[in-house]
Amino acid sequence: MKLHNKLAAALILGIVAGAALHPYAGTPALAALGTHLLRPIGQIFLRTIFMIVVPMVFSALVIGVYQLRRGHDLSGVAGRTLGFTVVLSGASVLIGVALVNLFRPGRGVELAGAAAAGSVQTLAANAAAAKPFSDILIELVPRNPLESAVRALDGEMLPLMVFAVIFGVAVSGLAARDDEEILLVRIFEQIFDACMRIVHFAMRLAPVAVFAIIFNTALTFGTGIVAPLLYYVATVVAGLLLQQFVVYAALLRGVARRPPIAFFRSCREVYLYAFSTASSNATLPLALDVAENTLRLPPQISR
Repeated sequence: MKLHNKLAAALILGIVAGAALHPYAGTPALAALGTHLLRPIGQIFLRTIFMIVVPMVFSALVIGVYQLRRGHDLSGVAGRTLGFTVVLSGASVLIGVALVNLFRPGRGVELAGAAAAGSVQTLAANAAAAKPFSDILIELVPRNPLESAVRALDGEMLPLMVFAVIFGVAVSGLAARDDEEILLVRIFEQIFDACMRIVHFAMRLAPVAVFAIIFNTALTFGTGIVAPLLYYVATVVAGLLLQQFVVYAALLRGVARRPPIAFFRSCREVYLYAFSTASSNATLPLALDVAENTLRLPPQISR
């Protein structure tokens, strides 16, 4: 059975089994099962993926920038990437605003029980303390790349990526001996390959981990937590589907000249894994693997 089928089966079985046993979640046996077995399985799996995110992303960016600079195509790729990002982000904003005004998913929802006055005041204070754009721009360049690496999973990933791009540009300017590839680049390539081996090993365990995560969540909360939010969830899903099958599909068909359905089918593992873990950081290594080995994108583009 292929990985995406195993992930789908684990996801469905986890939801069904966890929801069915939710009324008995307070029993000592099920409480011990969730606390001492299922939660450790899920968390150890996620940590196995998290631990390679920083070295994998850094090495991939350095190698990608180095190869683009050597091919004198860095500015072209960077410009197109920025342009696509602006267009796709703008489209997602328009879809979100249109759906919110059309369906008004928060209408009639009482917030008194969901957010205390103190929480509302905290949110208001955080909004008022939002940093100006100039400060955000300054903080993109890290003072200490090691500190950014340590805090990468806590919001410092972008400064680390900026440093990786700058470092890759600098490495591309180094002179190699006897027309051989620079030793530093070969080291980063081996770091990336080692991280990919860890990803492949972890993916063998992914169905078990996904079942543990989803089962434990459904066992703890049941299906009752979904009902009050169903209208909101439906609006969010509608927006995601429009972005996926209208905006992205049009871009794939019109610009990349690739059949959208075949492309989306090739990315099934990434979608299922992202939905199960609810973590973009944990999904990133698998997305890189699928981009290079399934979609066959050039490394200097996928990275």
